[in-house]
Amino acid sequence: MQPRSKQRSSRAERKALVRELLEARDLERLVAAARADQRLVGVLSSLLVEADELLRCRAMEGLARVCASAAETDLEAVREQIRRLLWAMNEESGANVKHAPEAIAEILVRVPALLGEYATVVAAFCEEDYFRRGVHQAMAALASADREVMLPYVEPLRQSLHDPDPATRAFAFAALSQLSEPPTAAETARLAADESPVRLYDPDRGQVVETTVGGIVVSHSGS
Repeated sequence: MQPRSKQRSSRAERKALVRELLEARDLERLVAAARADQRLVGVLSSLLVEADELLRCRAMEGLARVCASAAETDLEAVREQIRRLLWAMNEESGANVKHAPEAIAEILVRVPALLGEYATVVAAFCEEDYFRRGVHQAMAALASADREVMLPYVEPLRQSLHDPDPATRAFAFAALSQLSEPPTAAETARLAADESPVRLYDPDRGQVVETTVGGIVVSHSGS
């Protein structure tokens, strides 16, 4: 067994490596590093509670890329990672990882073979206040990956168009706009005029950006 000081140093080195790669947004090197050392997956998961919003969002992005790579040879390992994140959403876990829904959705979008197993499990948390914003963001991402998978949640999503939280309203619209029962013209007009601010991660730019409910509505209208 290695001395404790060596073990601590090793953990610190792994964390430093992951942070360095996320800050550089070098996802190819991150995937390669995770192939060589699977313990980096745990480091990425731990960053889902990171206070730095950009680092947290890139950790989700990186975790999804790593899981997509793993799925090529070991789909069960990805299932296990999703189960861990679902457990982290359970009160009994003592963790209550607030951003686990978005992380799971990122994984499922990149590993569509598991969409049918876990998409509705994540969506089932849509009425829980603690996860409400994140679950609606997850639902929008999942609807973009599979237009059928969110159909059981059309009515809850429609109700969420009136949610007091701007981001929840915006992501509910984004999800519904991709389903067979999109928002009505009146709902679309109301939300298109909504200037409430919403922050979200832009994967094209690799940055957190600030937009509005109306901005998200316009970008999804007619999709």
